[in-house]
Amino acid sequence: MTVSQSHLQPNLAERVQRVANLARDNAAKSEELGQLAPPVIDAIRKEGLLGMWVPKAVRGGLELDPLASLEVLEKVTYGDPSAGWVLMAASLAIGTGAAYLKDDAVKEMFGGDRLPVIAGQGTRPGKAVPKSGGFSLTGAWSFASGIKHGTHIHTLGLIEGTNEARIFVFPVSKAKLTDNWDVLGLRATGSIDYSTNDVFVPDAYTHAATTEQPLRGGNMYTLGIIGFAGIAHAGWACGNRPARAGRADRHGGRESRPTRHTGREPELPGAVREHRGRVPLGARVRVRGVGRCHGDDRARRPALPSASTR
Repeated sequence: MTVSQSHLQPNLAERVQRVANLARDNAAKSEELGQLAPPVIDAIRKEGLLGMWVPKAVRGGLELDPLASLEVLEKVTYGDPSAGWVLMAASLAIGTGAAYLKDDAVKEMFGGDRLPVIAGQGTRPGKAVPKSGGFSLTGAWSFASGIKHGTHIHTLGLIEGTNEARIFVFPVSKAKLTDNWDVLGLRATGSIDYSTNDVFVPDAYTHAATTEQPLRGGNMYTLGIIGFAGIAHAGWACGNRPARAGRADRHGGRESRPTRHTGREPELPGAVREHRGRVPLGARVRVRGVGRCHGDDRARRPALPSASTR
């Protein structure tokens, strides 16, 4: 893959390429394991890519801008789409947690030698019952990409009585994991189901699902989770198109199609649907410029956001 102009500092570009190469070389092994092979997840950690969206004010934070973020995800996904997907999903949960969670939570989770690995998803909300100092969370969720490598879970719940949508972060050990993900070509994402039953989550480890008011970091964090999700999926898509073409070439023009996950499709709560519908990449973005994905078809890259006030 040829990139005409890199938006990465040379040292970071080299680190990203090392991860992409390892992901490519271990793709078959990762698929067989149903999770990223040890050399791949170890490299993602060692090269610091999980800090892609962590604010610079937090140890290990790179706070990459949208263009640099797209390039990181594109390169790793080109190496192996499963590795790119896990990096995308985990980086979103880690970065937004570092930006939006309260000080006590960030100090505990980000104060060690390594960044936490946070997995989970923000749809099909659970029920959160207010308790003294926090909430009791019960629910069942699907598509927890990267959770087999995770230390913590990021998941959505609705507050009983107010129906407020909030994100809850808690140790993976407090959830029941159901290993039911067997999707051809993306098995290594390990996007399995998980559930909780009356798990207590302190208030400091929660934040409003649609918040655009970071406690740490610069203007980019005013995009909110939905804005980061737009960048994340665009970067993965840019890398996956040429990666798919390469796989098809290696198999005589044929590419296996993935099977469907057996779980029901998630539903977004009304507050999140309304928020997402107002502005596709968050309530404070301004679309500026059009790029292009790399690949033989030169497919158009989604317009890139820049943080601004309304």
